[in-house]
Amino acid sequence: MVPAPQVSVVIPVFNGEQTIVRALNSVFAQTFSSFEIIVVDDASSDRTADIIASYSDRLTIIRSTENRGAGAARNTGIAEARGRWVAFLDADDAWKPTKLERQIDLLERSRKSRAACATGYHLEKDGRKRAISLNLTPEQFRRDILFGCTISPGSTLIVERYVFDQMGGFDESFRRLEDWDWLLRFSERFEMDFVPEPLAEIYLTPRDFPPSIADTDPVHAGICRMGDKHAARLGSFRKRMQLKSSLLIEHAAALHRNSRPLAAALYVIAGLAVYPVRNAAFFRTLWRATKDRIIRQTVKRWRDWAAR
Repeated sequence: MVPAPQVSVVIPVFNGEQTIVRALNSVFAQTFSSFEIIVVDDASSDRTADIIASYSDRLTIIRSTENRGAGAARNTGIAEARGRWVAFLDADDAWKPTKLERQIDLLERSRKSRAACATGYHLEKDGRKRAISLNLTPEQFRRDILFGCTISPGSTLIVERYVFDQMGGFDESFRRLEDWDWLLRFSERFEMDFVPEPLAEIYLTPRDFPPSIADTDPVHAGICRMGDKHAARLGSFRKRMQLKSSLLIEHAAALHRNSRPLAAALYVIAGLAVYPVRNAAFFRTLWRATKDRIIRQTVKRWRDWAAR
């Protein structure tokens, strides 16, 4: 029998013909070699199936007959995984060559209570790259996860397999925010380590931004489900207010992405009114978003003036 690998890499993909090769090549280029790759094709309608079929001798392919979302696709991959560790990579992202090696080395040296590890990452949008360094202790992570899912777990996270056996997989009723929901549940029972350096490349594409904030929109539905599901789980009033504030901020982010800055600003104000003492990452993000918008508007006005 073929011995089990140490790491099972789960890659959910939906209509990823433009990016899946980049993702796969970044796994093949890893300096850590004891891994298997499980690609879960979530009913793609483009050339994704043909592309991954050309790699069939190097990975396991599971094809869904209907599109069920990232959470369900990851759960399908987890059920197939043979490794002690399960690592996730979104099909439109990529890894640096030492990503798995650095994480496994840290986890092997950590206390047994550390059941997962995430890394820093580069965030790329419109040709611009920003480094996100996650220099967090397990205690800081447990506090910060109430303020939002900022660790990009879809492409930075590696988890010991038994964790899913004990606490379950991703909640498939979520079409968005399923990773935040899972991490909130994880933080109640386990600890996470971090490799601060950016070892993943996260590419923001137009499909990362939903077209509307209507009641049927997956982001809006996910926000409402988060509130309903976790309000009763959190033991203290302070934690409940932190989460409520964070969900209002998540509303604001969705509105901002849909070019509704005034409505977004009102949600930010409401979020700060509910719980004003937010983490530093929030204020850095808010400053960057405000600064970028001011710069864009200034450049547009200057070009309009120059064109007269």
